[in-house]
Amino acid sequence: MKPRFLWAITIVACSCASFFVGTRVGVYEFIKSDAQYKASIIAHEITALRGTRRDEMIQAKEVMLDGELANHGKYMESWLKWLWYSPYRDDRPIEYAANYRKEHPYELPNTSDPGESRNTSEYTREELEAFAQELRLGEIENRRLVRLVLKTYAQ
Repeated sequence: MKPRFLWAITIVACSCASFFVGTRVGVYEFIKSDAQYKASIIAHEITALRGTRRDEMIQAKEVMLDGELANHGKYMESWLKWLWYSPYRDDRPIEYAANYRKEHPYELPNTSDPGESRNTSEYTREELEAFAQELRLGEIENRRLVRLVLKTYAQ
């Protein structure tokens, strides 16, 4: 009976240690593997900013900022925040982003007309309307999450 109990304790302890090590190491490995794509995106952004597409790049960055603010709002509401616990917490980056958004509000372009999307010929009208409805619901949720972040961090 005692050896089984010791084996069970050992297995549980090793599983817990593996889980916590995996969540920490796995994130860093993902960041390193994702770097090639981010580098390519940054190179394209620099090229666009140097060219005549500056306004398009600013619009894309505004949309990306709202997306990241919404992601932080999801993190704020998450029950799994404890997985990424860190004794060091610096709110300055999110405060800066929230203050920027508060000072420079941005309205997303209208996506309610499914016919305005590119490459729509291969979809039925019902499929396009369902897609547009999903977009509208996603925009409502993102706005709610952005408001949550602004309420918490913007001054």
